[in-house]
Amino acid sequence: MHSTAISSVPLHAPSPLRKPAPFHARITPNRSLTGAQTLIVIAAITTVSVALQAALIVVGAWPGAIFAAFDTLLVVGAIIVCQSSMQRHEDVVIADACVEIRRSSRGARSLVAREPVFGLSVEACEDPDFGLLSLHLRNHRSRTEIARDLSPAERRGFLDAFLAAAQQAGYRPRVTVTQCLSHPVDEVAQ
Repeated sequence: MHSTAISSVPLHAPSPLRKPAPFHARITPNRSLTGAQTLIVIAAITTVSVALQAALIVVGAWPGAIFAAFDTLLVVGAIIVCQSSMQRHEDVVIADACVEIRRSSRGARSLVAREPVFGLSVEACEDPDFGLLSLHLRNHRSRTEIARDLSPAERRGFLDAFLAAAQQAGYRPRVTVTQCLSHPVDEVAQ
């Protein structure tokens, strides 16, 4: 199951001139293995592969040892690529009458969108079986997806917290919920 972490972090250091942000959520993908655990898994795979290669060479099946080494390299490479792709986060912030969406991947930060709160609407795509499949912020000329790394159940909690914080700050974004299906429906010919 895909899970993520949502944490509230301060937007800026406290300043007498700046009001604190009414909402700041940092969304990070959940990693099932820590860095040390990933090294242990890679070491275990490599150890089993080396033992298999040694056995294949002893019985004279050296081509099998080459293929086992190649398979090990592919599996270890896939683990490393997967772990590095999970080093990202998304910040959704309501501050200074704007909603900022910032995404960071492996240390590279980018401002995806900065939308004024006035005239902002939230579009939610909901599946009756699975829950909220996507959330988008829409303004007059742009549409930006938010909370991409959340599960449908977590996305519902995020939406509730976002709307409560916006309302507490004096903003009332319009919310549009559309029904969408997560899987195609087969039509039965009659």
